[in-house]
Amino acid sequence: MAEIGIKRIKVLGKSNRLWWNSRRVPKDAWGDYDPEAHVIRIAKAPALQQREALLHEISHAIEREYGFDLNHDKLTLLVRGLLMVMRENDGLADLIFGKE
Repeated sequence: MAEIGIKRIKVLGKSNRLWWNSRRVPKDAWGDYDPEAHVIRIAKAPALQQREALLHEISHAIEREYGFDLNHDKLTLLVRGLLMVMRENDGLADLIFGKE
């Protein structure tokens, strides 16, 4: 997925830097969230993996802000499932997010 031009992303009002194709992501991951630096890093990967990684890391930021912690494997499956539902249903994202 080409860098989409978004350099910052707000998560529950907190601004986080967004780094695409980062080399600082652990080798066994597609993304990384640094809550102290407010940085979300996405590794160079195929588009679908980058999308999943971005949503996954946003989910970690939400966890941090709300003060709870989900099992990492279950969070991964939830994110993957949500992405697949959105991909399988044209117009669903527009319905959910209010675009007409």
